[in-house]
Amino acid sequence: MKILKEGCPSQDGFHMPAEYEPHKGTILIWPKRPGSWIYGAKKAREAFADVICATAESETVYLLVEAGELDHAQMIIEAVRKEKNYQKNYPVHYMEIASDDAWARDVGPTFVVNGQGQVRGIDWCFNAWGGICDGLYADWEKDDKVASSFCRKAGYDLYDAHPFVLEGGAIHTDGEGTILVTESCLLSKGRNPELSKEKIGQKLMDYLGAEKIIWIPYGIYNDETNGHIDNVCAFTAPGHVVLAWTEDPKDPQYPLSSADLAILEKETDARGRKLIVHKVPVPGKPVCITEYELAGFSFEEGEEQRKAGERLAASYVNFYITNGGVLIPQFEDEMDAEAVNIIGGLFPGRKVYPVYARDIIVGGGNIVLHSRYRLIPGGWEEHDMRKTTVAAIQMGCGSDVKENIEKASELIREAAAQGAQVILPPELFERPYFCQERRYEYYGYARTPEENDAVIHMKKLAKELETVIPVSFYEAGDHRQMFNSVAVIDADGSVRGIYRKTHIPDDHYYQEKFYFTPGDTGFRAFKTRYGTIGVGICWDQWFPETARGMALKGAELLFYPTAIGSEPILGCDSMPHWRRCMMGHAACNLMPVIAANRIGTETVEPCAENGQQSSALTFYGSSFITDATGEVTEEMDRVSEGFILHTFDLDEIEEERRSWGLFRDRRPEIYLKE
Repeated sequence: MKILKEGCPSQDGFHMPAEYEPHKGTILIWPKRPGSWIYGAKKAREAFADVICATAESETVYLLVEAGELDHAQMIIEAVRKEKNYQKNYPVHYMEIASDDAWARDVGPTFVVNGQGQVRGIDWCFNAWGGICDGLYADWEKDDKVASSFCRKAGYDLYDAHPFVLEGGAIHTDGEGTILVTESCLLSKGRNPELSKEKIGQKLMDYLGAEKIIWIPYGIYNDETNGHIDNVCAFTAPGHVVLAWTEDPKDPQYPLSSADLAILEKETDARGRKLIVHKVPVPGKPVCITEYELAGFSFEEGEEQRKAGERLAASYVNFYITNGGVLIPQFEDEMDAEAVNIIGGLFPGRKVYPVYARDIIVGGGNIVLHSRYRLIPGGWEEHDMRKTTVAAIQMGCGSDVKENIEKASELIREAAAQGAQVILPPELFERPYFCQERRYEYYGYARTPEENDAVIHMKKLAKELETVIPVSFYEAGDHRQMFNSVAVIDADGSVRGIYRKTHIPDDHYYQEKFYFTPGDTGFRAFKTRYGTIGVGICWDQWFPETARGMALKGAELLFYPTAIGSEPILGCDSMPHWRRCMMGHAACNLMPVIAANRIGTETVEPCAENGQQSSALTFYGSSFITDATGEVTEEMDRVSEGFILHTFDLDEIEEERRSWGLFRDRRPEIYLKE
């Protein structure tokens, strides 16, 4: 690890990513401070274990513990996991690092990334939320060393931002150049009183790679952090924020949130988008410390004392986003369910975890006690992971090419905002499925990759969003052939290569041999920023050779853009059969499958060019994602537009694939023997 005392992240091309972007894991600190956690932290530790187990269902947890606490922590975590039936999908790594309290978000490193995937940490100065002015305890030396200790153990270079005082909970970003902060916190006398508001803002932009700071006046009422932003307002997607809110003018939170709303409704983000504000209620009944709880504290000299009846800074906005879920605090309050519905609805594709937070908030904080740990392979000595989040787009396709491309683009943007890195639109989404009928004029739809409207547009979008987009299109070949093809566009906007559909159907209403030459590329695997992917096209998905061929070429994920629906001649529902075929491909190759289908009924009107024939196909959607064993993990219905997404650890799957010996034990020399 290098300590970087010169320069700053923005100059070096680094920026802070959004919380909803994929990350390697989460840092937590095991609670122990007697002045924060009542009655020996028994209930607090069970609550922390609940958070740890929920987080570990979709990402690795790095738990910082004091010497001698490891065995006890393991015991409690495993007991909670079994009691609540949490899945042990990812490990909990225990690290012996000393601290003064348990607020990892505030004392841990802020991670920044560059366009090449490199990751560095930032070590801010921590002074217990106000130092000698209004800090919460007198000695914070160990907390101030947590960021550097973690990065040293993990092997990551670290920007030393001392003496600038900042906590992780005081900043929130959309990952696209916009930072949210509160004036009440960052301009408090205990932070950086020698600096003006302008200089503080410039420091944040320099270190977080931001272009714009949005200052709102206040945090949550009686928040002992001077009003951290993460308890009152947070980004849920680019251009979207949640705001803690009450309709009760008598609630002391009302004037604070009203002042914040007045600012947010006038603001735009760094990219010029007007902010959309989603109001999230505060608990209907104030959450206050009881006499019983007060008796459980053991305060040290110089530590802030508390009083029975003191209102705690309870807020549902202090939720936490994992790769696969969102943890939402609960207070046994009438507003609990409404908060879950609002926040959960803003994160489609993520599992909602309502977590009882009373035992945490008594300690002075809430569910967001984490520090996000976004790392690249090579920096962790025990186990490195390559996390890739994939998405499948499901949509109807109309007659207007421009509108279809714009619809696909909007869905891709939404998926990317939820963390998707490889995003698959359906087959031939530019137009209605023209292969229902035979019309020579449709040959004119064929274009080279350099000429095709969808490919041109998606190259720009992929570069902007830093996503991989396999684009299905009607390709004009070099020698006047015409192919059903996919251009695999990498996250820098470049085309990694072309796959041409190998298996071409010829059936009633699926008359593709009239339009397409059988592909000549063979099965391919494309190395992209987020892993090596294989792409088959629709009818290819019925043939096991397609999946096995891509797997043998090195694919780690299998994608199938699709246009399939009703079978007017056969009179059957092919959807379950269609899905089971691909579930088998996943299982036999130990490789996730992602299938994106279109929806809607497309009708062909009789005309002379088509011999006065009419037809109609109803595409049955049902897009889905399987895990590496073939189990469907995400799926859509038959009629809705939207997307699904899932995160995979490619290294973990590769280890499992090797352990099964499926490729080791192949006997291709025998398979065609008579």
